[in-house]
Amino acid sequence: MRESHGNRALLFALVLAQFAMSSESSVVAIAAPTVAASFGGSMPDIQLINTVFGLVAGAFMITGSLLGLFFGWRKTFAAGVASVLVGEMAMMLAPTLTCFTWIGRTAVGLGGALLVPSILGTIPTVFKDRQRIVAFSWVAAGMGLSALTPIPAGILLDLGGYRLVFGAMAVVFLCLLAFVRQVPAASDYHGAKQFDFPGFFVYSTGLFALLLGIVLAGDLSKPQGNEGGLLAILATALVLGGSALLCCFFLIEKCREKRDRAVLMPTRFFDTIQARHSLLAVAYVLFFSGSLNIAVIPFLQATGAATGLVSGLLFACAGVPMVLAGVLIPKLFPAASPRRVIRIGYAIGAAGFLVIAFGFGTAQPVLWTGCGTAVLGLAMGTVNSQANNAVTVAVGNKYAAQSGGMQGTVRDIAYSLSAAVLGTLLALVFSFSFPVALAEQPDLDPIQAEAVATSNATFGSDASFDALLENVANDIDEQSSSAALSAFQQARQGSNQVLLVVLAFLSAGMLLFSRGIPRSARATAARESEKNPTNAR
Repeated sequence: MRESHGNRALLFALVLAQFAMSSESSVVAIAAPTVAASFGGSMPDIQLINTVFGLVAGAFMITGSLLGLFFGWRKTFAAGVASVLVGEMAMMLAPTLTCFTWIGRTAVGLGGALLVPSILGTIPTVFKDRQRIVAFSWVAAGMGLSALTPIPAGILLDLGGYRLVFGAMAVVFLCLLAFVRQVPAASDYHGAKQFDFPGFFVYSTGLFALLLGIVLAGDLSKPQGNEGGLLAILATALVLGGSALLCCFFLIEKCREKRDRAVLMPTRFFDTIQARHSLLAVAYVLFFSGSLNIAVIPFLQATGAATGLVSGLLFACAGVPMVLAGVLIPKLFPAASPRRVIRIGYAIGAAGFLVIAFGFGTAQPVLWTGCGTAVLGLAMGTVNSQANNAVTVAVGNKYAAQSGGMQGTVRDIAYSLSAAVLGTLLALVFSFSFPVALAEQPDLDPIQAEAVATSNATFGSDASFDALLENVANDIDEQSSSAALSAFQQARQGSNQVLLVVLAFLSAGMLLFSRGIPRSARATAARESEKNPTNAR
Protein backbone atom coordinates (compact mmCIF):
# COMPACT_ATOMS: atom_id res chain seq x y z
CA MET A 1 0.00 0.00 0.00
CA ARG A 2 1.19 3.51 -0.63
CA GLU A 3 2.28 5.88 2.11
CA SER A 4 -0.50 7.91 3.69
CA HIS A 5 0.50 11.11 1.86
CA GLY A 6 0.36 9.29 -1.46
CA ASN A 7 -3.00 7.83 -0.52
CA ARG A 8 -4.40 11.26 0.23
CA ALA A 9 -3.15 12.65 -3.10
CA LEU A 10 -4.60 9.67 -4.94
CA LEU A 11 -7.94 9.97 -3.15
CA PHE A 12 -8.10 13.66 -4.03
CA ALA A 13 -7.51 12.82 -7.71
CA LEU A 14 -10.20 10.12 -7.67
CA VAL A 15 -12.76 12.33 -5.92
CA LEU A 16 -12.02 15.17 -8.34
CA ALA A 17 -12.44 12.84 -11.32
CA GLN A 18 -15.74 11.51 -9.97
CA PHE A 19 -16.89 15.06 -9.28
CA ALA A 20 -16.03 16.11 -12.85
CA MET A 21 -17.71 13.07 -14.42
CA SER A 22 -20.89 13.44 -12.36
CA SER A 23 -20.89 17.21 -12.96
CA GLU A 24 -20.91 16.54 -16.68
CA SER A 25 -24.19 14.65 -16.34
CA SER A 26 -25.66 17.37 -14.12
CA VAL A 27 -24.68 20.08 -16.60
CA VAL A 28 -26.27 18.18 -19.48
CA ALA A 29 -29.47 17.81 -17.45
CA ILE A 30 -29.60 21.59 -17.07
CA ALA A 31 -28.65 22.42 -20.65
CA ALA A 32 -30.56 19.69 -22.53
CA PRO A 33 -33.88 21.58 -22.76
CA THR A 34 -32.06 24.67 -24.08
CA VAL A 35 -29.99 22.63 -26.54
CA ALA A 36 -33.08 20.85 -27.90
CA ALA A 37 -35.03 24.12 -28.18
CA SER A 38 -32.18 25.90 -30.00
CA PHE A 39 -32.30 23.26 -32.75
CA GLY A 40 -36.11 23.08 -32.82
CA GLY A 41 -36.24 19.85 -30.82
CA SER A 42 -38.75 18.67 -28.19
CA MET A 43 -39.10 16.27 -25.25
CA PRO A 44 -38.04 13.15 -27.23
CA ASP A 45 -34.81 14.96 -28.16
CA ILE A 46 -34.18 15.82 -24.50
CA GLN A 47 -34.80 12.17 -23.69
CA LEU A 48 -32.33 11.05 -26.38
CA ILE A 49 -29.63 13.47 -25.20
CA ASN A 50 -29.86 11.97 -21.73
CA THR A 51 -30.08 8.39 -23.04
CA VAL A 52 -27.13 8.25 -25.45
CA PHE A 53 -24.48 8.78 -22.77
CA GLY A 54 -25.80 5.95 -20.59
CA LEU A 55 -26.35 3.74 -23.61
CA VAL A 56 -22.75 4.07 -24.80
CA ALA A 57 -21.14 4.11 -21.35
CA GLY A 58 -23.21 1.17 -20.16
CA ALA A 59 -22.38 -0.87 -23.26
CA PHE A 60 -18.61 -0.39 -22.82
CA MET A 61 -18.18 0.08 -19.06
CA ILE A 62 -17.30 -3.49 -18.12
CA THR A 63 -15.01 -3.55 -21.15
CA GLY A 64 -13.25 -0.50 -19.74
CA SER A 65 -12.89 -2.30 -16.43
CA LEU A 66 -11.27 -5.33 -18.06
CA LEU A 67 -8.93 -3.09 -20.07
CA GLY A 68 -7.93 -1.34 -16.85
CA LEU A 69 -7.12 -4.68 -15.23
CA PHE A 70 -5.06 -5.69 -18.26
CA PHE A 71 -3.16 -2.47 -18.97
CA GLY A 72 -3.33 -0.57 -15.68
CA TRP A 73 -5.68 2.05 -14.27
CA ARG A 74 -3.48 5.00 -15.23
CA LYS A 75 -3.78 4.36 -18.97
CA THR A 76 -7.55 3.92 -18.92
CA PHE A 77 -7.89 6.96 -16.62
CA ALA A 78 -5.93 9.14 -19.07
CA ALA A 79 -7.75 7.79 -22.13
CA GLY A 80 -11.10 8.36 -20.44
CA VAL A 81 -10.35 11.97 -19.57
CA ALA A 82 -9.11 12.64 -23.13
CA SER A 83 -12.24 11.13 -24.70
CA VAL A 84 -14.56 13.18 -22.48
CA LEU A 85 -12.57 16.31 -23.37
CA VAL A 86 -13.10 15.61 -27.08
CA GLY A 87 -16.81 15.09 -26.45
CA GLU A 88 -17.19 18.39 -24.59
CA MET A 89 -15.52 20.26 -27.44
CA ALA A 90 -17.73 18.48 -29.98
CA MET A 91 -20.88 19.50 -28.09
CA MET A 92 -19.64 23.07 -27.80
CA LEU A 93 -19.08 23.32 -31.57
CA ALA A 94 -21.92 21.04 -32.79
CA PRO A 95 -23.67 22.53 -35.86
CA THR A 96 -26.73 20.26 -35.53
CA LEU A 97 -28.60 18.41 -32.82
CA THR A 98 -27.57 15.11 -34.44
CA CYS A 99 -23.90 16.00 -34.11
CA PHE A 100 -24.40 17.12 -30.54
CA THR A 101 -26.16 13.91 -29.55
CA TRP A 102 -24.40 11.20 -31.54
CA ILE A 103 -20.87 12.61 -31.73
CA GLY A 104 -20.51 14.65 -28.56
CA ARG A 105 -22.49 12.44 -26.20
CA THR A 106 -20.99 9.26 -27.69
CA ALA A 107 -17.44 10.51 -27.08
CA VAL A 108 -18.34 11.42 -23.51
CA GLY A 109 -19.94 8.00 -23.02
CA LEU A 110 -16.81 6.22 -24.25
CA GLY A 111 -14.70 8.37 -21.94
CA GLY A 112 -16.94 7.57 -18.99
CA ALA A 113 -16.66 3.85 -19.80
CA LEU A 114 -12.90 4.13 -19.23
CA LEU A 115 -12.77 6.74 -16.49
CA VAL A 116 -15.39 5.45 -14.03
CA PRO A 117 -13.94 1.89 -13.77
CA SER A 118 -10.53 3.45 -13.20
CA ILE A 119 -11.91 5.42 -10.25
CA LEU A 120 -13.88 2.58 -8.66
CA GLY A 121 -11.31 -0.10 -9.51
CA THR A 122 -8.37 1.79 -8.02
CA ILE A 123 -9.98 2.05 -4.57
CA PRO A 124 -10.06 -1.68 -3.68
CA THR A 125 -6.64 -2.06 -5.30
CA VAL A 126 -4.96 0.54 -3.07
CA PHE A 127 -7.21 1.01 -0.02
CA LYS A 128 -8.00 -1.81 2.37
CA ASP A 129 -10.49 -2.43 5.20
CA ARG A 130 -11.55 0.78 6.97
CA GLN A 131 -9.63 2.96 4.48
CA ARG A 132 -11.61 1.45 1.65
CA ILE A 133 -14.94 2.30 3.30
CA VAL A 134 -13.81 5.90 3.83
CA ALA A 135 -12.46 6.17 0.27
CA PHE A 136 -15.74 4.97 -1.22
CA SER A 137 -17.67 7.43 0.95
CA TRP A 138 -15.55 10.34 -0.30
CA VAL A 139 -16.00 9.31 -3.93
CA ALA A 140 -19.74 9.10 -3.27
CA ALA A 141 -19.51 12.60 -1.78
CA GLY A 142 -17.80 13.77 -4.97
CA MET A 143 -20.80 12.48 -6.90
CA GLY A 144 -23.14 14.33 -4.57
CA LEU A 145 -21.08 17.51 -4.67
CA SER A 146 -21.55 17.59 -8.44
CA ALA A 147 -25.17 18.55 -7.81
CA LEU A 148 -23.83 22.03 -6.96
CA THR A 149 -22.34 22.39 -10.44
CA PRO A 150 -25.66 23.35 -12.07
CA ILE A 151 -25.58 26.64 -10.15
CA PRO A 152 -22.60 28.12 -12.07
CA ALA A 153 -23.73 26.15 -15.13
CA GLY A 154 -27.16 27.76 -14.91
CA ILE A 155 -25.59 31.21 -14.66
CA LEU A 156 -23.41 30.52 -17.72
CA LEU A 157 -26.44 29.13 -19.55
CA ASP A 158 -28.48 32.27 -18.87
CA LEU A 159 -25.57 34.56 -19.80
CA GLY A 160 -23.96 32.90 -22.80
CA GLY A 161 -25.93 29.84 -23.86
CA TYR A 162 -25.10 26.16 -23.83
CA ARG A 163 -21.91 26.52 -25.93
CA LEU A 164 -20.30 28.52 -23.14
CA VAL A 165 -21.36 25.86 -20.62
CA PHE A 166 -19.72 23.00 -22.51
CA GLY A 167 -16.65 25.11 -23.21
CA ALA A 168 -16.25 25.50 -19.45
CA MET A 169 -16.63 21.72 -18.97
CA ALA A 170 -13.90 21.17 -21.57
CA VAL A 171 -11.56 23.32 -19.48
CA VAL A 172 -12.38 21.25 -16.38
CA PHE A 173 -11.39 17.98 -18.06
CA LEU A 174 -8.31 19.59 -19.57
CA CYS A 175 -7.18 20.46 -16.03
CA LEU A 176 -7.97 16.91 -14.88
CA LEU A 177 -5.21 15.59 -17.15
CA ALA A 178 -2.69 17.07 -14.69
CA PHE A 179 -3.72 14.46 -12.09
CA VAL A 180 -3.14 11.39 -14.26
CA ARG A 181 0.16 10.46 -12.59
CA GLN A 182 -1.52 10.16 -9.21
CA VAL A 183 -3.31 7.03 -10.46
CA PRO A 184 -1.40 3.73 -10.04
CA ALA A 185 0.13 2.52 -13.28
CA ALA A 186 -0.88 -1.10 -12.71
CA SER A 187 -3.75 -3.05 -11.18
CA ASP A 188 -3.43 -6.06 -8.89
CA TYR A 189 -4.99 -8.37 -11.48
CA HIS A 190 -3.13 -11.66 -11.99
CA GLY A 191 -5.62 -13.58 -14.09
CA ALA A 192 -5.44 -14.72 -17.70
CA LYS A 193 -5.30 -11.83 -20.15
CA GLN A 194 -7.35 -13.14 -23.06
CA PHE A 195 -9.88 -10.51 -24.01
CA ASP A 196 -13.50 -11.64 -23.90
CA PHE A 197 -14.46 -10.84 -27.51
CA PRO A 198 -17.59 -13.07 -27.63
CA GLY A 199 -18.91 -11.59 -24.39
CA PHE A 200 -18.09 -8.05 -25.51
CA PHE A 201 -19.90 -8.39 -28.83
CA VAL A 202 -23.03 -10.09 -27.44
CA TYR A 203 -23.30 -7.82 -24.41
CA SER A 204 -22.77 -4.54 -26.27
CA THR A 205 -25.16 -5.46 -29.07
CA GLY A 206 -27.83 -6.73 -26.68
CA LEU A 207 -27.75 -3.72 -24.37
CA PHE A 208 -27.75 -1.25 -27.26
CA ALA A 209 -30.75 -2.97 -28.87
CA LEU A 210 -32.67 -3.14 -25.59
CA LEU A 211 -32.23 0.54 -24.75
CA LEU A 212 -32.88 1.68 -28.31
CA GLY A 213 -36.10 -0.34 -28.35
CA ILE A 214 -37.24 1.37 -25.15
CA VAL A 215 -36.48 4.79 -26.64
CA LEU A 216 -38.42 3.98 -29.82
CA ALA A 217 -41.34 2.77 -27.73
CA GLY A 218 -41.67 6.34 -26.46
CA ASP A 219 -42.48 7.51 -29.99
CA LEU A 220 -45.49 5.20 -30.11
CA SER A 221 -47.39 7.74 -28.02
CA LYS A 222 -47.50 10.07 -31.02
CA PRO A 223 -49.97 9.59 -33.88
CA GLN A 224 -47.94 7.75 -36.51
CA GLY A 225 -50.46 6.69 -39.17
CA ASN A 226 -49.34 3.59 -41.05
CA GLU A 227 -45.82 3.99 -39.69
CA GLY A 228 -47.04 3.32 -36.15
CA GLY A 229 -47.37 -0.42 -36.71
CA LEU A 230 -43.89 -0.71 -38.18
CA LEU A 231 -42.42 1.30 -35.33
CA ALA A 232 -44.19 -0.92 -32.77
CA ILE A 233 -42.82 -4.05 -34.47
CA LEU A 234 -39.29 -2.59 -34.57
CA ALA A 235 -39.37 -1.48 -30.93
CA THR A 236 -40.70 -4.87 -29.79
CA ALA A 237 -38.11 -6.74 -31.83
CA LEU A 238 -35.29 -4.64 -30.40
CA VAL A 239 -36.45 -5.12 -26.81
CA LEU A 240 -36.98 -8.86 -27.17
CA GLY A 241 -33.83 -9.38 -29.23
CA GLY A 242 -31.71 -7.32 -26.86
CA SER A 243 -33.06 -9.20 -23.84
CA ALA A 244 -32.33 -12.53 -25.52
CA LEU A 245 -28.77 -11.50 -26.31
CA LEU A 246 -28.18 -10.44 -22.72
CA CYS A 247 -29.40 -13.85 -21.54
CA CYS A 248 -26.97 -15.46 -23.97
CA PHE A 249 -24.22 -13.22 -22.59
CA PHE A 250 -24.67 -14.63 -19.09
CA LEU A 251 -24.38 -18.18 -20.47
CA ILE A 252 -21.24 -17.25 -22.42
CA GLU A 253 -19.63 -15.79 -19.32
CA LYS A 254 -20.40 -18.92 -17.28
CA CYS A 255 -18.83 -21.15 -19.93
CA ARG A 256 -15.71 -19.00 -20.23
CA GLU A 257 -15.28 -18.83 -16.47
CA LYS A 258 -15.48 -22.62 -16.15
CA ARG A 259 -12.58 -22.80 -18.61
CA ASP A 260 -10.57 -20.25 -16.55
CA ARG A 261 -10.73 -17.57 -19.25
CA ALA A 262 -11.03 -13.84 -18.63
CA VAL A 263 -14.62 -12.62 -18.58
CA LEU A 264 -16.26 -9.22 -18.75
CA MET A 265 -18.66 -10.14 -15.94
CA PRO A 266 -17.67 -12.84 -13.44
CA THR A 267 -20.61 -15.01 -12.43
CA ARG A 268 -20.16 -13.87 -8.85
CA PHE A 269 -21.87 -10.61 -9.82
CA PHE A 270 -25.17 -12.21 -10.78
CA ASP A 271 -25.17 -15.70 -9.23
CA THR A 272 -25.57 -14.52 -5.64
CA ILE A 273 -28.41 -12.57 -4.09
CA GLN A 274 -25.87 -10.56 -2.08
CA ALA A 275 -24.25 -9.16 -5.22
CA ARG A 276 -27.53 -8.64 -7.10
CA HIS A 277 -29.24 -6.67 -4.35
CA SER A 278 -26.09 -4.62 -3.65
CA LEU A 279 -25.80 -3.73 -7.34
CA LEU A 280 -29.46 -2.67 -7.33
CA ALA A 281 -28.59 -0.25 -4.53
CA VAL A 282 -25.85 1.21 -6.75
CA ALA A 283 -28.34 1.50 -9.61
CA TYR A 284 -30.92 3.18 -7.37
CA VAL A 285 -28.92 6.38 -7.03
CA LEU A 286 -28.51 7.00 -10.76
CA PHE A 287 -31.96 5.79 -11.81
CA PHE A 288 -33.90 7.89 -9.33
CA SER A 289 -31.63 10.94 -9.43
CA GLY A 290 -31.99 10.80 -13.22
CA SER A 291 -35.70 11.44 -12.70
CA LEU A 292 -34.82 15.09 -12.06
CA ASN A 293 -33.71 15.29 -15.70
CA ILE A 294 -37.04 13.99 -17.03
CA ALA A 295 -39.82 14.54 -14.50
CA VAL A 296 -38.79 17.73 -12.71
CA ILE A 297 -36.48 20.22 -14.46
CA PRO A 298 -38.09 20.03 -17.96
CA PHE A 299 -41.53 20.62 -16.40
CA LEU A 300 -40.42 23.67 -14.42
CA GLN A 301 -38.58 25.12 -17.41
CA ALA A 302 -41.50 24.40 -19.76
CA THR A 303 -43.92 26.21 -17.43
CA GLY A 304 -41.52 29.14 -17.01
CA ALA A 305 -41.23 28.52 -13.27
CA ALA A 306 -37.47 27.94 -13.42
CA THR A 307 -34.59 29.58 -15.28
CA GLY A 308 -31.18 27.99 -15.70
CA LEU A 309 -30.03 29.45 -12.38
CA VAL A 310 -33.14 28.28 -10.51
CA SER A 311 -32.70 24.80 -12.01
CA GLY A 312 -29.13 24.81 -10.75
CA LEU A 313 -30.28 25.79 -7.27
CA LEU A 314 -32.75 22.90 -7.27
CA PHE A 315 -29.93 20.48 -8.05
CA ALA A 316 -28.00 22.06 -5.19
CA CYS A 317 -30.94 21.34 -2.90
CA ALA A 318 -30.34 17.67 -3.66
CA GLY A 319 -26.55 17.90 -3.67
CA VAL A 320 -25.92 19.34 -0.21
CA PRO A 321 -27.80 16.66 1.79
CA MET A 322 -26.42 14.00 -0.55
CA VAL A 323 -22.84 15.02 0.26
CA LEU A 324 -23.49 15.36 3.98
CA ALA A 325 -25.20 11.98 4.22
CA GLY A 326 -22.57 10.27 2.07
CA VAL A 327 -19.69 11.50 4.23
CA LEU A 328 -21.18 11.67 7.71
CA ILE A 329 -23.05 8.36 7.90
CA PRO A 330 -19.90 6.18 7.55
CA LYS A 331 -18.02 8.49 9.93
CA LEU A 332 -20.67 8.77 12.64
CA PHE A 333 -21.98 5.21 12.33
CA PRO A 334 -19.00 3.08 11.22
CA ALA A 335 -20.61 -0.13 12.48
CA ALA A 336 -24.03 0.58 10.92
CA SER A 337 -25.62 -2.22 8.93
CA PRO A 338 -25.44 -1.41 5.18
CA ARG A 339 -28.75 -3.21 4.70
CA ARG A 340 -30.54 -1.11 7.31
CA VAL A 341 -29.05 2.19 6.09
CA ILE A 342 -29.94 1.49 2.47
CA ARG A 343 -33.49 0.52 3.39
CA ILE A 344 -33.90 3.82 5.24
CA GLY A 345 -32.70 5.59 2.08
CA TYR A 346 -35.31 3.82 -0.07
CA ALA A 347 -38.12 4.93 2.26
CA ILE A 348 -36.88 8.53 2.37
CA GLY A 349 -36.75 8.61 -1.44
CA ALA A 350 -40.40 7.63 -1.73
CA ALA A 351 -41.37 10.54 0.53
CA GLY A 352 -39.33 12.97 -1.56
CA PHE A 353 -41.14 12.10 -4.80
CA LEU A 354 -44.52 12.53 -3.15
CA VAL A 355 -43.54 16.00 -1.89
CA ILE A 356 -42.57 17.10 -5.43
CA ALA A 357 -45.74 15.62 -6.94
CA PHE A 358 -47.85 17.54 -4.43
CA GLY A 359 -45.91 20.76 -5.09
CA PHE A 360 -46.59 20.69 -8.83
CA GLY A 361 -50.25 21.33 -8.09
CA THR A 362 -49.65 24.35 -5.85
CA ALA A 363 -48.99 28.03 -6.49
CA GLN A 364 -45.37 27.59 -5.32
CA PRO A 365 -44.03 24.62 -7.33
CA VAL A 366 -40.39 25.72 -7.09
CA LEU A 367 -40.50 25.98 -3.28
CA TRP A 368 -42.09 22.55 -2.90
CA THR A 369 -39.72 21.08 -5.48
CA GLY A 370 -36.76 22.44 -3.52
CA CYS A 371 -38.04 20.73 -0.37
CA GLY A 372 -38.70 17.50 -2.24
CA THR A 373 -35.31 17.42 -3.97
CA ALA A 374 -33.62 18.03 -0.60
CA VAL A 375 -35.39 14.92 0.73
CA LEU A 376 -34.34 13.03 -2.41
CA GLY A 377 -30.74 14.17 -1.92
CA LEU A 378 -30.81 12.82 1.62
CA ALA A 379 -32.12 9.51 0.28
CA MET A 380 -29.44 9.28 -2.45
CA GLY A 381 -26.66 10.15 -0.01
CA THR A 382 -27.92 7.59 2.50
CA VAL A 383 -27.96 4.81 -0.12
CA ASN A 384 -24.70 5.96 -1.69
CA SER A 385 -22.87 5.92 1.65
CA GLN A 386 -23.12 2.11 1.72
CA ALA A 387 -23.84 0.84 -1.80
CA ASN A 388 -20.34 0.83 -3.35
CA ASN A 389 -18.72 -0.90 -0.40
CA ALA A 390 -21.64 -3.34 -0.12
CA VAL A 391 -20.85 -4.60 -3.63
CA THR A 392 -17.17 -5.21 -2.85
CA VAL A 393 -18.15 -6.98 0.37
CA ALA A 394 -20.67 -9.12 -1.51
CA VAL A 395 -18.25 -10.28 -4.23
CA GLY A 396 -15.17 -10.63 -2.03
CA ASN A 397 -11.55 -9.57 -2.46
CA LYS A 398 -11.03 -11.72 -5.55
CA TYR A 399 -13.38 -9.59 -7.63
CA ALA A 400 -13.14 -6.32 -5.72
CA ALA A 401 -11.05 -4.50 -8.35
CA GLN A 402 -13.25 -5.69 -11.21
CA SER A 403 -16.32 -4.55 -9.28
CA GLY A 404 -15.49 -0.97 -10.29
CA GLY A 405 -16.43 -1.62 -13.88
CA MET A 406 -19.49 -3.59 -12.87
CA GLN A 407 -20.69 -0.80 -10.58
CA GLY A 408 -20.06 1.78 -13.27
CA THR A 409 -21.95 -0.36 -15.78
CA VAL A 410 -24.94 -0.68 -13.48
CA ARG A 411 -24.91 3.05 -12.78
CA ASP A 412 -24.86 4.01 -16.44
CA ILE A 413 -27.44 1.43 -17.45
CA ALA A 414 -29.64 2.79 -14.67
CA TYR A 415 -29.07 6.36 -15.86
CA SER A 416 -29.86 5.43 -19.45
CA LEU A 417 -32.91 3.41 -18.44
CA SER A 418 -34.06 6.33 -16.31
CA ALA A 419 -34.08 8.64 -19.32
CA ALA A 420 -35.55 6.03 -21.67
CA VAL A 421 -38.17 4.46 -19.41
CA LEU A 422 -39.29 7.62 -17.62
CA GLY A 423 -39.36 9.62 -20.83
CA THR A 424 -41.42 6.91 -22.50
CA LEU A 425 -43.82 6.68 -19.55
CA LEU A 426 -44.22 10.45 -19.47
CA ALA A 427 -44.99 10.55 -23.19
CA LEU A 428 -47.53 7.74 -22.91
CA VAL A 429 -49.36 9.27 -19.95
CA PHE A 430 -49.43 12.65 -21.71
CA SER A 431 -50.79 11.08 -24.91
CA PHE A 432 -53.71 9.54 -23.00
CA SER A 433 -54.46 12.51 -20.73
CA PHE A 434 -54.31 15.24 -23.40
CA PRO A 435 -57.36 14.10 -25.44
CA VAL A 436 -59.29 13.62 -22.20
CA ALA A 437 -58.43 17.15 -21.08
CA LEU A 438 -59.47 18.52 -24.48
CA ALA A 439 -62.83 16.74 -24.30
CA GLU A 440 -63.49 18.34 -20.92
CA GLN A 441 -63.15 21.88 -22.33
CA PRO A 442 -66.68 23.31 -22.93
CA ASP A 443 -65.37 26.20 -25.08
CA LEU A 444 -63.69 23.92 -27.60
CA ASP A 445 -65.59 22.66 -30.63
CA PRO A 446 -65.48 18.81 -30.89
CA ILE A 447 -64.10 18.97 -34.43
CA GLN A 448 -61.36 21.36 -33.36
CA ALA A 449 -60.68 19.25 -30.26
CA GLU A 450 -60.17 16.18 -32.44
CA ALA A 451 -57.83 18.10 -34.76
CA VAL A 452 -55.74 19.30 -31.81
CA ALA A 453 -55.76 15.85 -30.18
CA THR A 454 -54.23 14.31 -33.33
CA SER A 455 -51.79 17.17 -33.88
CA ASN A 456 -48.64 15.39 -32.66
CA ALA A 457 -48.60 17.61 -29.57
CA THR A 458 -45.85 16.54 -27.16
CA PHE A 459 -44.69 17.58 -23.74
CA GLY A 460 -43.17 21.06 -24.04
CA SER A 461 -43.58 24.76 -23.40
CA ASP A 462 -46.69 26.90 -23.95
CA ALA A 463 -44.93 28.70 -26.81
CA SER A 464 -44.22 25.43 -28.64
CA PHE A 465 -47.85 24.38 -28.27
CA ASP A 466 -49.12 27.75 -29.54
CA ALA A 467 -46.90 27.40 -32.62
CA LEU A 468 -48.24 23.90 -33.22
CA LEU A 469 -51.79 25.13 -32.78
CA GLU A 470 -51.36 27.76 -35.47
CA ASN A 471 -50.22 25.12 -37.96
CA VAL A 472 -52.99 22.67 -37.11
CA ALA A 473 -55.95 25.01 -36.78
CA ASN A 474 -55.09 28.44 -38.11
CA ASP A 475 -58.78 29.47 -38.10
CA ILE A 476 -59.26 28.74 -34.39
CA ASP A 477 -60.63 31.69 -32.41
CA GLU A 478 -59.00 33.14 -29.30
CA GLN A 479 -61.44 31.52 -26.87
CA SER A 480 -60.94 28.06 -28.36
CA SER A 481 -57.19 28.58 -28.47
CA SER A 482 -57.19 29.47 -24.80
CA ALA A 483 -59.25 26.37 -24.00
CA ALA A 484 -56.85 24.15 -25.94
CA LEU A 485 -53.87 25.68 -24.12
CA SER A 486 -55.57 25.09 -20.79
CA ALA A 487 -56.08 21.42 -21.67
CA PHE A 488 -52.44 21.16 -22.70
CA GLN A 489 -51.27 22.64 -19.39
CA GLN A 490 -53.56 20.35 -17.43
CA ALA A 491 -52.26 17.25 -19.24
CA ARG A 492 -48.65 18.38 -18.85
CA GLN A 493 -49.00 18.82 -15.09
CA GLY A 494 -51.03 15.67 -14.58
CA SER A 495 -48.63 13.44 -16.52
CA ASN A 496 -45.69 14.69 -14.44
CA GLN A 497 -47.55 14.10 -11.20
CA VAL A 498 -48.48 10.56 -12.26
CA LEU A 499 -44.83 9.87 -13.10
CA LEU A 500 -43.64 11.15 -9.72
CA VAL A 501 -46.18 9.00 -7.86
CA VAL A 502 -45.01 5.98 -9.84
CA LEU A 503 -41.42 6.81 -8.83
CA ALA A 504 -42.49 7.00 -5.17
CA PHE A 505 -43.97 3.48 -5.38
CA LEU A 506 -40.87 2.19 -7.17
CA SER A 507 -38.61 3.65 -4.49
CA ALA A 508 -40.65 2.01 -1.76
CA GLY A 509 -40.73 -1.20 -3.78
CA MET A 510 -36.93 -1.38 -3.67
CA LEU A 511 -37.35 -2.58 -0.07
CA LEU A 512 -38.40 -5.92 -1.55
CA PHE A 513 -34.97 -6.21 -3.18
CA SER A 514 -32.80 -5.43 -0.17
CA ARG A 515 -32.72 -8.59 1.93
CA GLY A 516 -29.52 -9.78 0.22
CA ILE A 517 -27.51 -6.63 1.00
CA PRO A 518 -24.72 -7.50 3.50
CA ARG A 519 -25.49 -6.74 7.12
CA SER A 520 -21.88 -5.91 7.97
CA ALA A 521 -19.69 -3.40 6.15
CA ARG A 522 -16.63 -5.56 6.85
CA ALA A 523 -18.02 -9.03 6.21
CA THR A 524 -16.20 -11.08 3.61
CA ALA A 525 -17.91 -12.87 0.79
CA ALA A 526 -15.73 -15.85 1.54
CA ARG A 527 -17.91 -16.67 4.54
CA GLU A 528 -20.98 -16.79 2.35
CA SER A 529 -19.10 -18.87 -0.20
CA GLU A 530 -18.45 -21.48 2.45
CA LYS A 531 -22.19 -21.64 3.13
CA ASN A 532 -23.08 -21.62 -0.57
CA PRO A 533 -20.22 -23.39 -2.39
CA THR A 534 -22.17 -23.54 -5.63
CA ASN A 535 -22.18 -19.73 -5.76
CA ALA A 536 -18.57 -19.22 -4.76
CA ARG A 537 -16.95 -18.70 -8.12
